[in-house]
Amino acid sequence: PNHSVNCGDVIIAAAGSYAFTTSYNFTTGHWGTVTCAAGNNVAWLECATFDACKITSTTAQGMWVDHSYWGVQGWEITTTGGSNEYGDCIQVSPQYYGTPVQIHHIVIANNVCNGATSYGFLISPPPVAHGTTVGVDYVAFVGNIAYNTSSNGTDACASGFSVLAPILSDSLPGTHIYVAGNFSYDNFNPNPCGGGTPTDGNGIILDNLSGRSWAAYTQQVVVENNIVFLNGGKGIEL
Repeated sequence: PNHSVNCGDVIIAAAGSYAFTTSYNFTTGHWGTVTCAAGNNVAWLECATFDACKITSTTAQGMWVDHSYWGVQGWEITTTGGSNEYGDCIQVSPQYYGTPVQIHHIVIANNVCNGATSYGFLISPPPVAHGTTVGVDYVAFVGNIAYNTSSNGTDACASGFSVLAPILSDSLPGTHIYVAGNFSYDNFNPNPCGGGTPTDGNGIILDNLSGRSWAAYTQQVVVENNIVFLNGGKGIEL
């Protein structure tokens, strides 16, 4: 996805296994700028055949989307090994290197997380050391599967889907974050986890919207028509 494209463009990925090498082709620093004058669409990174484009990562996130106006569709990702700080299947977060900037308008649709040492699907701000004023807004998780995530509790206790401390990009009314039609199951924290007893292993968690290190998130979040079962923590937790 490291191309400058326009909203409405589609990058078609051929079916097959995508080697996760030291180039980290799908992680932070490797997503192009999407030009979207109307601010109402995305550019798609889409597998030619659903569930036929596969990434297995042993050292980092399978995907880390760090630019605005991207959509990801039809991939299967597995993460194994290493500390769970880097073990998400798909993370949506501002770029890690340099100065992070606010990102928004991201669609993650019809993807499979087939085992993860950390989160299956995660929205998160940059580390607090990078500041607390930029993060993620306007995200849709639709029709994804998170299975057997959260297996490494070295750094933190994870969950299948986590909306962690989103940051407003504007104050317009309406739904800013949408989590719908997903399956989240068999997500268990190890014991111990994050230095203590397990706290998560949830199917879906909306985490710290009231503000902790970051500002309170005051826009609308909708979670509907998901199926969550056989998880180690809550089904859906706010």
